[in-house]
Amino acid sequence: QFHPALSTYVNTLSSSESLTISSKRTLVSPGGVFELGFFRPSGRSRSYLGIWYKKNSWKTYPWVAWVANRDSPLSNSIGTLKISGNNLVLLGQSNNTVWSTNITRGNARSPVIAELLPNGNFVMRYSNNRDPSGFLWQSFDFPTDTLLPDMKLGYDFKTGRHRFLTSWRSYDDPSSGNYTYKLDIRRGLPEFILMNGSYEIQRSGPWNGIEFSGIPEVQGLNYMVYNYTENSEEIAYSFHMTNKSIHSRMLVSDYTLNRFTWIPPSPGWLQFWILPTDVCDSLYLCGSYAYCD
Repeated sequence: QFHPALSTYVNTLSSSESLTISSKRTLVSPGGVFELGFFRPSGRSRSYLGIWYKKNSWKTYPWVAWVANRDSPLSNSIGTLKISGNNLVLLGQSNNTVWSTNITRGNARSPVIAELLPNGNFVMRYSNNRDPSGFLWQSFDFPTDTLLPDMKLGYDFKTGRHRFLTSWRSYDDPSSGNYTYKLDIRRGLPEFILMNGSYEIQRSGPWNGIEFSGIPEVQGLNYMVYNYTENSEEIAYSFHMTNKSIHSRMLVSDYTLNRFTWIPPSPGWLQFWILPTDVCDSLYLCGSYAYCD
């Protein structure tokens, strides 16, 4: 009789544990889709703490979904992730703090753990409270260049947080690049803008009850639904996968916004759409009253 091997994957970090570059230990989400650990872009001497798709096994752009210390790299092979008090801290050489969750609230007497969830969200929570409303901190509140399922883009008015995407500097440099995708609520109906610095490249158009009018999302898919919320607490967009064996993500890169989807048994990711689709999609390229053909 066949007995499947028990998984040895671990997805939590307690206050008595740590991850180090030298140990090469990682956290793996339940289901084995995401992996958290240290990576070093090809040809670079700097190291980063990030989350990537484990099934791809490439710790490179664009398969890395989140980077903690994107603008504060570890300059050598010394790095430790641990829980200190109620915070996650990333320590570099001489135990200098390179990155921290910077939590100021909470009860230090309650045990705190860090956990990598099945959807790729890395969270800090009390060990006896799994309710998302009780998370002390979550990586989904601090996106890099990738929007994962169930991650929200937009404004959280309760916390004052504005969640938006920022491109990598280059394919081998995760530091903050020039391109952003963020919600604009300053004029009329809320819509998302793809920007290069302060220059607007493309607007999403307003939400029409089904989708943003300027984004070519495919309707009627039996594995993905789009969500838009606008109330006194938040204005936010997200998407949800109803079939967990299919993976999809939005990515902002140099000059473009993309959706990639991976539908097994296909061996890899397919680009579902890209914006701008052509030069005529770019805002103001031809002037206010020009005709683009």
